[in-house]
Amino acid sequence: MSSEFSIIVSPKKEDEPGATEKQISFATQLFDKLNIDEKVVEINSLGKWQASELIDQLIKLKDSGFSVSEPSEIKQKITLITGFGIFVFPYFFCWLTLHPSYSRTARILSFAWLAWSISILYSVLKV
Repeated sequence: MSSEFSIIVSPKKEDEPGATEKQISFATQLFDKLNIDEKVVEINSLGKWQASELIDQLIKLKDSGFSVSEPSEIKQKITLITGFGIFVFPYFFCWLTLHPSYSRTARILSFAWLAWSISILYSVLKV
């Protein structure tokens, strides 16, 4: 699903009252549910009718199943204990890197070490 969207709100009219607290809190909850940074729109500066338009558009986004993924997921670094485990017992510990929080590089290196250690072990036991 695409994470691109646009929210278009008409300009605030001169005599338009400010957004109510209920509108602001509801819009904030919708931003949280959609995983959208609410700093995209300054909700407090919106007028009452602008806030209604914004809420309507956010509800349509929510009903369509829209969700913004995290912009950059922070990958977990391999701890000293896990690294030592991969080095000493790669057959067991390299599988831990398959967790989504580890980077692709960590997976490739740990499984390459596993393959190399298995090939060395096989060549030693074969002779």
